Amino acid sequence: MNPRIAYPLVIAAAFGAGWWMSRGAAPAPTDPHAGHGHGEASESQPAAEVWTCPMHPEVRQDGPGSCPICGMPLVRADASAAAASSVHVDPGLQQQLGMRLVEARLQTLEESSRAPLKLAYDERELVAEQTRVEGYVTRLHVRAAGTIVRRGQPLATVWSERIAQAADEWKLLRKLGRQELAEAAAERLRRLGVDPARLGERPGEFIVRASRDGVVEELGVSEGAMVSAGMPVARVRGTAVLWAIAEFREGEAQPEPGQVLELDLAALPGEEVTARALEPLPALEGERRVLPWRLEVANPEGRLKPGMLGEVQLASAPRRVLAVPAEAVIRTGERNLVIVAEDDGAHFRSVPVLLGIEQDGMIAIRRGLSEGQRVVASGQFLIDSEANLRRAFAGGEAADPHAGH
Repeated sequence: MNPRIAYPLVIAAAFGAGWWMSRGAAPAPTDPHAGHGHGEASESQPAAEVWTCPMHPEVRQDGPGSCPICGMPLVRADASAAAASSVHVDPGLQQQLGMRLVEARLQTLEESSRAPLKLAYDERELVAEQTRVEGYVTRLHVRAAGTIVRRGQPLATVWSERIAQAADEWKLLRKLGRQELAEAAAERLRRLGVDPARLGERPGEFIVRASRDGVVEELGVSEGAMVSAGMPVARVRGTAVLWAIAEFREGEAQPEPGQVLELDLAALPGEEVTARALEPLPALEGERRVLPWRLEVANPEGRLKPGMLGEVQLASAPRRVLAVPAEAVIRTGERNLVIVAEDDGAHFRSVPVLLGIEQDGMIAIRRGLSEGQRVVASGQFLIDSEANLRRAFAGGEAADPHAGH
């Protein structure tokens, strides 16, 4: 059988058998009331010493000696508990298992993070196209929300008696050659929101036009409806500039306001799209612990559409950090561990660490290791499993605090 497979099976079988044997041979819990009743005096008896093997905790004797399995000298159980998390692996077996040791060293890493993003309308580009006088809608040029419009495109034709009177006055003054008064009448029309050069075919008609390129988000009128002063005919969202809402994870690199970033959009693979960082939103997003940022994206041709998905990559300045290969880290979900080799190179223990930035297969260790310490880069899962078994067996020796109650 392959020694890589046989070794952990033998370890687990031996540990399991020893643990059950030790449980069966364990003395019954002493009665806490024994010797205290009926006025009888008792002499305290010294607790019997238990000697065990650091490598094989299932071996238990009442005196010193050698382990019948590996020949190692036995130690007192209290001394072996300190070594419960230490695992011995013979150098020859290390070679058979393909174990590889690397040193924790200072390296230059550049923090890089990729944040998902989604394009959205720029809320600053929402405009209400409205009338400044009351009247009636005689014709709708745009009949449904979602219609793409261009700057100056007609939205609705409105007739207003007030505009009719002002327009008649302007035309009469022009006809009489009263240029100054005609210009004053034209200015009154402009203040009412009507360009004299764009009056409708019928007296009193004027056209409400889109003030920018965009998409009609909402129509506020229908043909024949009456409109009042200040009433929106339509709401138009500009599309010349969009927002990209990017979500950066808490604790990772964050952009700086004004920083130019490159976007990778799924709908436009390989095309260069840039954005400018505006500001972060004021709060983190719930349980996902991400901080949304608003990025400004120019869209003069209208090729980008709200709802498009993509990513933005952010890199920070290089830093000198203590790093190990990322494959050396055991991620349990609750904590991160590395297997550290002792000075003799044959004993190993698991050490919790605090991780930092990761780049090109290397990961920074912010706390838990020192420069020059050797860690296991391959085969560490077997050692960690054995250490966990040993801690479990050591914990099983403790008396049950609820026994006898």
